[in-house]
Amino acid sequence: MFDAIWRWFKRKQLEDIQITTDLNEIRKRARILFIDDEDVPQIKVLKKEGYAIDQWKDIKNLKNIEDGDYDIIFLDIGGVGGGYSREGAIGILKDIKKSNPSVVLIAFSGQKFAIEQTKFFQLADDVLNKDARAIEIKNRIEDFLKEKFSVTFYWTRIKELLNHNGVDSSKISKVEHELYKSLTGKDHKSFVSWVKKSFNDPELIASIINLSTKLIELNTK
Repeated sequence: MFDAIWRWFKRKQLEDIQITTDLNEIRKRARILFIDDEDVPQIKVLKKEGYAIDQWKDIKNLKNIEDGDYDIIFLDIGGVGGGYSREGAIGILKDIKKSNPSVVLIAFSGQKFAIEQTKFFQLADDVLNKDARAIEIKNRIEDFLKEKFSVTFYWTRIKELLNHNGVDSSKISKVEHELYKSLTGKDHKSFVSWVKKSFNDPELIASIINLSTKLIELNTK
């Protein structure tokens, strides 16, 4: 009896849901942005590999980033973001992390070893030196994309968000159960409704919905 119950429960784990997407398909779907006031010569090589890449010399439209138009953003710490935040690039990074927790943010700097321990680098998902060869950047992009186009990526980010906000483990398990039902039943509206009833913090609610919406979109493509 116990074994039967355990097998039933195990089927409810989000990480058991597999999304099969090959790397070529991921390349076609992914959008990458470099925000750097200097030329990034590696971009030409990366575009030849089939990646859709844009470069902004500074923040053009923060809403495009917050709305999730890009999967990976390489953000320079110097010379960008001054018109949007007194903190410059670190202020931009904080805003993006808060409004769009699904985006992968890579700190991109020519001063890696001088400023690696600043809050900017601590908040980023990864750190890469501007002198990195195109092949190194390509490998880093592919590693993140393979991770990002998976159920595990989004569920991990949701759990981190819930833990950061002091949500207890039993409620986190309930979130997983409700999201599992949403994914397998193709009924995202019911999950959104449940989240709005179950949490009080508007920012937390918005972030959970943002991440779950991205996961639903990934599961239905």
